[in-house]
Amino acid sequence: MKVKLIVIVPSLILALLILFIMATYGGTKITNRQGLPAFSALYLISVLNDGPELLDPQNTESVWQYYLLENLSCGLIRDSKTAPSGYEGCIAEHFFQPDPNTWIFKLREIKWSDGTQVSKSDIDSWMSKLRLENSRHIQFFKQVETVVFDENSRELRVHFRLPIANELLHELSLADASLIPKDYKTLGWGRTVGPYYVKSWSKSNNLLLLSANKYSPFFNSQMPQEVELKQLLDSNKRSELFKSIKIDLALVNAMGSPHVARTLVKNAPQIYECHPNLILYFNLNYKNKLAMNSVARQEFAELIKKIQINFKPPAEDFSTLRAETQMIPEGFNGRIAENTQKNELLKNVLIGHTLKIKFFSGFNENEYLLTLLRKTFADAQIKIEAEFSDDVSTQDEDNFASLIGFAGNQLDPSGSWSFLLFSPEAPLHPWLSEMSSKFQSPKSGVVGRDETFFQDLHREVLSKHYAVPFLVGSQRYLLSDRVDASGWNRFDSRIRFYELRMR
Repeated sequence: MKVKLIVIVPSLILALLILFIMATYGGTKITNRQGLPAFSALYLISVLNDGPELLDPQNTESVWQYYLLENLSCGLIRDSKTAPSGYEGCIAEHFFQPDPNTWIFKLREIKWSDGTQVSKSDIDSWMSKLRLENSRHIQFFKQVETVVFDENSRELRVHFRLPIANELLHELSLADASLIPKDYKTLGWGRTVGPYYVKSWSKSNNLLLLSANKYSPFFNSQMPQEVELKQLLDSNKRSELFKSIKIDLALVNAMGSPHVARTLVKNAPQIYECHPNLILYFNLNYKNKLAMNSVARQEFAELIKKIQINFKPPAEDFSTLRAETQMIPEGFNGRIAENTQKNELLKNVLIGHTLKIKFFSGFNENEYLLTLLRKTFADAQIKIEAEFSDDVSTQDEDNFASLIGFAGNQLDPSGSWSFLLFSPEAPLHPWLSEMSSKFQSPKSGVVGRDETFFQDLHREVLSKHYAVPFLVGSQRYLLSDRVDASGWNRFDSRIRFYELRMR
């Protein structure tokens, strides 16, 4: 969703699953500068902060916060569907390497959304922030030795302690690396360099209004000029979306309720389906004695394979889910060759056991999957005890496993794996001590980008069944007739309003 790395905190993937079951549609009719109704999108604005700060750029823990930051900000470069390198300039007009340890960025003359000039002080403060402040996506920039901006030549020269190649570009394309206003905490986001700025924000009225920034490098006269974000608070009104409730964009998550899909997909004038990248996997619980048994984990994985073979969701569910044997989906960099080796005969250590498995709360509406899972395990003389919770990341020792949803920009899979394993709060982190010493930290010394290392780590996790991939699906955006989404990247799955075009 390349970001291109969008890593979504597994415990907060649930935000995607509850978008359409939150409680009343609100907001007033707003028109844009041409007198047309504003572009209107359903958005989980309940996760945003109440006050003018709205967002904390260092704490974008849900996709809804991160997507909004992308629409309000702009960095040195951005990812590109068309450029051979996969990246193009944003605040930087162009960029190059004069030597392996140095990058040079030629900066545009750029203004804030209020028309004032971005100063040398703004640039210097921005570079200092990238070097010193914590951000889970910014790793290479911590290796900077010197950074100098020449206001006359507009050249930003960044020298690193070690050779840094194109992997830096990915990092600098992320919203975490954007130039943001220093006064956002007190004055809000009415002053930005991104494609939009905040025109008004009222959490109590369930309405966030964005306005296009004509000074931004992202600006295009055909993109939505006013964007109205609101939340559907009454789930009983879902059937009225795209009918009596006029809307331009709504998300149907691949792992959400089939009932939601049935209601919404039938109404939508347009359906934009992304490449499969939303993965459901079982996180085996390090605290559980049975899950610590490698044979038990293997038996569990083999039973999941049986479910995958028999998985044929009802057509009326409008499901995009399909079986997945890896954490990195087909079509993305970092996927490894399928293992065709036959497993040894199992010792049936799970027979007679009751396995307590934690599922996200919305999963209880998926009757087909629950029935298939229970029957497959029952045929093997194993009982499944299902628990449904809004917090699947927390497990006590009674839980054998939890079903977690994870979406990442797997075009750069190493960053996703870095998050899954190396953060202390990461769901797979406890298993690191069980792996060989070569997997305790990335070999490169810079967490998060050694692809060979992470491919080997991927094999280790799958072969030892610390995580068991289950299903992968495509999220879908439902659109009104007046929206052209052909500029979106199907591998990305991110909500970038400025990449849409109004018909």
